[in-house]
Amino acid sequence: MPIDFAADLEAMFDLEAFGVPASYQPAAGGDPVSIVILLDTPAMDIQLAGMRVLAEGRVAHIQKADIAKPVRGDQLTAMGTVYDVRDARL
Repeated sequence: MPIDFAADLEAMFDLEAFGVPASYQPAAGGDPVSIVILLDTPAMDIQLAGMRVLAEGRVAHIQKADIAKPVRGDQLTAMGTVYDVRDARL
């Protein structure tokens, strides 16, 4: 049986699965867009001045159909917190 990756990925964005409602505000202005995102908190193990530091950051996964070209400076608001877009990987 073939795997329908697109359908499986779409299901993850369901609000009853892992999806989180969010508002996307382009830095260039205009009206905010209501979207559904996946929030992740990956940990990074960093060696700094001979010390081991565990750093966490927030990563928001969005669907390209919702926001085709996110750019640095755009903002996401999810669960009452505003996040600045610092990097966009397509």
